[in-house]
Amino acid sequence: MSTRDPDGLDDEAVEIQIFPRGMWHVIGAVVCMAISLAIVLVLIALLTSQWFSTQTVLVVGLCLFVLAVFSLVTPTFLLTRGSAKWHSFLKRFNLFVVGILLVAGAIPLIVGNSNLATTCASGLFFSLVAYWLYRTSAHAECVEYYRKIWEYRRHHVAQDR
Repeated sequence: MSTRDPDGLDDEAVEIQIFPRGMWHVIGAVVCMAISLAIVLVLIALLTSQWFSTQTVLVVGLCLFVLAVFSLVTPTFLLTRGSAKWHSFLKRFNLFVVGILLVAGAIPLIVGNSNLATTCASGLFFSLVAYWLYRTSAHAECVEYYRKIWEYRRHHVAQDR
């Protein structure tokens, strides 16, 4: 499907694709980040449960869950709607998660809890895969593709009004 006019006079047209090149990189990065965020939340709950009541840990965990979902889903949605500035936010958010996992992984190693360290290592693996996916050229091409088609749509919808 193409955005070209039936007469073929539009030189700015973009070929519309269901799965453009790099879409699987975008999906993979989001899935890896979701797994990493889930592991971060579990680690935070396990590490803080020693100092706080169960109810406090659950409430804070729920608030952090809502914040994490909002921080991942909203920028990704806006990215697929042509707002390329969210690409850099997702990269920085990914580095933030990597940092949290590094710090949270050091604590179980110091304490001597190998189960938590293994869980943290798996979360770090998924966040590093997401780090790699966010920086691939295919991911950048997908971001640019969506920017082009939404720029084209916004330009032509404004002209039609």
